[in-house]
Amino acid sequence: MLDTDDVKDAEALRRSAERYYRTLWRTDHSVVSAAFGLTRLLAARDDRRGAIEVLDQVPLTSRHYAEAQLTAVLMLLDDRPIADVTEADLRDAAQRVDHLAETEPRVPQIRALVLGTALDWLRSGATPTDDPFLGRPFDQRGLRVGIEETLRELARHSPRRRHRYALVDLAN
Repeated sequence: MLDTDDVKDAEALRRSAERYYRTLWRTDHSVVSAAFGLTRLLAARDDRRGAIEVLDQVPLTSRHYAEAQLTAVLMLLDDRPIADVTEADLRDAAQRVDHLAETEPRVPQIRALVLGTALDWLRSGATPTDDPFLGRPFDQRGLRVGIEETLRELARHSPRRRHRYALVDLAN
């Protein structure tokens, strides 16, 4: 309902919702839905950093911790022009992916996104530091190898033959 400006006083409703979500989240960190609600509102007004700060407050012990970290990675990299992405953003996203449990089924997908974004960033003419990136040299060859391995890992776990073949074709 707050996604539109057609509602009378939509901006007042958004501010009120943000205030309530923020109050609830500060009061009780076990109500993770308040963190995600607040994150949605902050992201809608283009406050990515504020939204990520809220996601970083989701406790490590919460069953929603991985979801919060995956969402933070998407907020860092997704739907942004490559010129707006910095090496610090890429390294922050990579660190978040590295700290997630390998049993989290979405890690390979997000790793592929991070590696692909880093490759696009390099191709745009950016120059990284010499430090490795997700266990690979931070150059085009290292990132391509990382993407290939990640796509093959995704293919191994894909339940559908057609999807598996498509992932292997991409890896090749």
